[in-house]
Amino acid sequence: MVFPSECLFYLDSDGNKQCEEEFLTGLSKYFKFTPVSDQHYVLKRLNGEIYHVADGNMLLFLNGLAMIAATFSKESGSYRPCNEINQEGGHLCESPIWLRIDVNGLKGPNTLGRDVFEFIVGEDGIVYPNYGKEQSIYYGKPEYYWKNNDYYCSKSKNSSGLGCAGRVMEGNWAMDY
Repeated sequence: MVFPSECLFYLDSDGNKQCEEEFLTGLSKYFKFTPVSDQHYVLKRLNGEIYHVADGNMLLFLNGLAMIAATFSKESGSYRPCNEINQEGGHLCESPIWLRIDVNGLKGPNTLGRDVFEFIVGEDGIVYPNYGKEQSIYYGKPEYYWKNNDYYCSKSKNSSGLGCAGRVMEGNWAMDY
């Protein structure tokens, strides 16, 4: 998908309508979905605390998934030089798309790390888990990796669940937390 250079769009709020239309048009070439608006959706952290309340737009897909939040920016740029990232074994050099997906739609528990997971789509089209190894290399911050910080995904009582997509994908698709 190609966005205008000034495109910044947040799915769960009233944002740039041109970006929204271009995104939905591009997405419809690959997926069947129904846009819904004014959905009251309470998202919880893995520890049960309320993380976010959305009253905005969402996309419901025919397979039952819901895209409950997304950010798109053509001007994402690179946080660090790509050659540095590559030297450290990373591949994510730009992150123009961030997604929050609820794997069972609007049904509960609506909890990060249980049925809600976050991803980054790189400029290379590859989907990377939020707070996974690639993101920590991208930022040059080991503490942004779920393995190095219990806050992102663990059995700890203060765990948010924000990095559980990485833990599941890197741990043989097991929810061992």
